[in-house]
This record gives sequence, structure tokens and C-alpha cells, in this order.
Amino acid sequence: MSPDNKCNGYENQIRNSLIQSHVVYVTDVSDGHVKQGVLDGRAQNAAGIEIIAIVVSDDFKGKSILERHRIVNDALAEDLKSGLIHAIQIRTWTADQWEKRGRPDCSQGRTCTSLLKDPVIALPISA
Repeated sequence: MSPDNKCNGYENQIRNSLIQSHVVYVTDVSDGHVKQGVLDGRAQNAAGIEIIAIVVSDDFKGKSILERHRIVNDALAEDLKSGLIHAIQIRTWTADQWEKRGRPDCSQGRTCTSLLKDPVIALPISA
């Protein structure tokens, strides 16, 4: 399966785990070090990829960052356990928080790396 198909599948898994999803972007940012990691014991699956998941859902209202990340991790649990997902960076917001950020466009292959530079706690969870 190509990286794009894997990411689309992961987007669907996350969407299916939420009652209301506004934005779900998953991008493969693998740099090829996983294969070496298998050889020296740092990784469990040579086919593993590194992904960025950006998820906007009102399911996150009133939830801590840890609770939000657990929801995403639970949706991807099988591939995380098998090592098909070697590493994941997660950013989660409510729709109101996303609006306050100006609704960045992460579609069409854009990785939204500017969102990863901001501290994870930059947005209050009370929105």
C-alpha cells in the first residue's frame, strides 16, 4: 500500500472513531531511518512510517490534551502496536480553536508544519 493510501486509511479510522469530525489530516513524514532502527533494535517493523495527525473535532471539548491524544491513538491502535506506525505527532483542536487559528489549509499534500512549531498547549481546552 502506498504512503498516501495508508494516510487516507488512517484519516478514515480517526474519522470513524469520532462523533463529529471537522478536519482530519494525516501526512507521512518518514525519513527512512526506521529500517536502520529495525537492525539495531529501536524499531519493530521495517515498513513502519512516521505520521503527523491533525484532528479538529468538537468531541475534544472539555478534554485534556492527553485525553484527546488517547482518542487518536485508540483509533490507530492496531498499527501502532504492530509497528506499522513507527511514530506519530498529534495536534488536536475543537472547531472553535481551529477557527481562532485561521483554519489553516493542510490539504493537497501540505504538512502544516507551522502548526507543529507551536506549543501543544497554545490553545486553551475550554473552547
